[in-house]
Amino acid sequence: MISVGLALEYEAVLVRPVHRTAIGLTEDEIREVLDALLSTATLVRTDYLWRPILADPEDEMVLETCLNGWASHLLTFNTRHFKPVAEWLGVRVLDPASGWRRMNR
Repeated sequence: MISVGLALEYEAVLVRPVHRTAIGLTEDEIREVLDALLSTATLVRTDYLWRPILADPEDEMVLETCLNGWASHLLTFNTRHFKPVAEWLGVRVLDPASGWRRMNR
């Protein structure tokens, strides 16, 4: 699932020079990868803003997308920040490896 705001945020972060250097891709290549990912994502309309609800304001849009899209799970490397609030709201929080193993059972 993805919202328009979250997609724009991903692009803005990934094209920063520090991130481009770390992953070894040009801006055009990053946009190609994002386009491919976004072409398979379900667009979520943000009908309700849940802010402020998390300790880190930069995480808010991710949780809002999950909640507005009625997601059952959130896969993130940042489980510590999301887990208490998201799970209280009914969204199971897993790290990507655990989520991948769970999907492949």
